[in-house]
Amino acid sequence: MQRMCSKQAAIAATTAAAAAAAVAYWLGRRHSLTGKSSSTDLCSCGASLAGMTEADRRFHQQSRRHITNCRALRRGRIVVAENFSEYRRSIETVVAATDRVLEVGCGRGVTTALIARRCGHVLGVDLSAKVIAMARSRFPRLDFLEADASDVSALRARGPFDKIFVDVNGSRELQMLLPLLEALDAALAPEALVVKNAPLKRLLMRASLVDALPNACPRPLG
Repeated sequence: MQRMCSKQAAIAATTAAAAAAAVAYWLGRRHSLTGKSSSTDLCSCGASLAGMTEADRRFHQQSRRHITNCRALRRGRIVVAENFSEYRRSIETVVAATDRVLEVGCGRGVTTALIARRCGHVLGVDLSAKVIAMARSRFPRLDFLEADASDVSALRARGPFDKIFVDVNGSRELQMLLPLLEALDAALAPEALVVKNAPLKRLLMRASLVDALPNACPRPLG
């Protein structure tokens, strides 16, 4: 797994507010991933239209909020996996034969090799020189790069990439993971981003949009 450098960890520790905003942004995109929200009180941009008159709704559709949200939702889809099984199974449905794929946190290259079976080109990236050497030895025909995932300029130079897979320790804290995902999404603009992270999946599973809430929320188990 790719280890976060101490500099990145320090930056992440001092940007808790930014991380919290990123959590809100990603949760706000959940309806576009699940396709479960169909309420007439929910705009296609994700904003609640409850209590609005027809005139208010028309005004909203011309608002900066609506335009900004719609632009965000046109970005690539996000797929969240909890473990290796889900992460690797997603390859079958996410990766196409013509894709160029990036795997961040490739480790010894096993998942990178699985991706390579389904696409034209894949680049595996990891911060650890040791595991990159092991990956190159085990899969000499594949392309691997020793690099820090936060160095998006270096990754962009090797692109473009249609799909990005991210595995930087499946239990990575969200305040460290989300800024990385945001940076990759903004800089590389993939059609899909697959991330393996159990805390993120659990958080998304608990989330609901306001207009999708039941009359009474169930009590937590235990």
